[in-house]
Amino acid sequence: MSQDAATRSLNGAEPSSDEETWMAAFRRHGLEWLDPTKRRALTALMIRVAGAAIAYVMQIVLAQWLGLAEYGVFVGVWVWLLVLGGIAPLGFNISAIGLLSTYKGAGDFDRWRGLLVASVAMAVGAGLLLSGIGWVALYAMPGLVSSQYLMPVWLCLFCLPLMALGDINEGVAREHGWMNAALVPIYLLRPILLIGGLFIAMLAGATPDAALAMAMAMAIMACLVAVLMQAAVIVIGLKKIAGWGALSMTPGIWLYGALPIVVVQTFELIMQNFDMLAISYFLGAEATGIYFAALKTIALLTFVNFAVGAATANQVASLHANDQRVELGELISGAINLSFWPTLFGALVIVLLAPFLLSLFGDDFVAHAYLTAVLAIGFVAKSFVGPAELYLNVLGQQKICALVFLVAAVLNMLLNIILIPLFGLLGAAIATSTALVGLSVGLFFITKQRIGVTLCPTVPITSLKKIARCLQPSA
Repeated sequence: MSQDAATRSLNGAEPSSDEETWMAAFRRHGLEWLDPTKRRALTALMIRVAGAAIAYVMQIVLAQWLGLAEYGVFVGVWVWLLVLGGIAPLGFNISAIGLLSTYKGAGDFDRWRGLLVASVAMAVGAGLLLSGIGWVALYAMPGLVSSQYLMPVWLCLFCLPLMALGDINEGVAREHGWMNAALVPIYLLRPILLIGGLFIAMLAGATPDAALAMAMAMAIMACLVAVLMQAAVIVIGLKKIAGWGALSMTPGIWLYGALPIVVVQTFELIMQNFDMLAISYFLGAEATGIYFAALKTIALLTFVNFAVGAATANQVASLHANDQRVELGELISGAINLSFWPTLFGALVIVLLAPFLLSLFGDDFVAHAYLTAVLAIGFVAKSFVGPAELYLNVLGQQKICALVFLVAAVLNMLLNIILIPLFGLLGAAIATSTALVGLSVGLFFITKQRIGVTLCPTVPITSLKKIARCLQPSA
């Protein structure tokens, strides 16, 4: 295989001869519905399924090794890393998708290259700034973090610039339809390296306290390796599109356009994590560990919505740029089906298996399996509108999308603050699900008003009939 063919295969940008053979077979059996969009969604879904399984195993190992209380402290620190790491890209990981499509379609490759360089520079710079603020805070306030976890937190801050660069890499790769390059390094390679490092620490006989610091140090190396490999593959692909050349930058305009997305991402991170932060404050480390395990169990559903968004966002931006309104509506409607039905089915399965799954974390977790049923209501409601926030952002509706997330985040915070002291972990689950339902309602009406698309899943009768025909034995 040539270097060009190998690069295209890794990126997933072009079909291989094997894929073309499979597609011809699909067409012969009446499965034309498996179009490139669905293939990319399937690829992203498989990667996220594998990544979620690996990350879930990592959480089980940590819970069993550290014990409930220290596991709760660990996940509390991890949640803060996720929040800060999600803010660091400054929204360029999403805003760049629509702009890169526009510049490439217009043949303005000077501005296209300039946006790529500016996105990386601003995201990494923001990550370094947040890390610096964190280090200064730890130095100026010695009691901010207990001495037992001071070193892991210090090391954790090193990951922020790397996480920011990884998010930019992922957004650029998604814009070009390179699903493998976008997802494999972050969702497969990085957790595999982390688990490997964790088991090395265990085999070396490290105590939980020492292993925490070791695991964070290995996390830095895992992030570094994954991000640099991802960047190398993406740069090779980008050079084939335009090559090196002049840069034309308007960073002020780009940053202004990305700011509403930062707001959306910030409030989305609050939606996803405020319950954890509030539980840590009101109920302590053990309750934090229990709730996190239940949340991670039902959150396995989120990779469906992510996979659909990752596979379709670049096409949504391209169809919008070319003013293909009918095709845009059909694409979004199909994406909603791809998001809702697998999520609904997955929710039913996970809720039934929740007692067994939580028993893997430890005996203390099993009694709280009911939390997954309450949380599932919110996740299924969100899948009803699919990755609507991503579509709104790439279609230039960042401000109204930010407003919807602001209202939902405020609702989430208020409900958690009110309900957790009254009902404990159940109150946190009710608050989170209620906020997700409210968010979904808001996205439904905004998408219908601004884009003219009604987000409503339909039963895929035609596809089911074709599958049934294909499964029938031949005469």
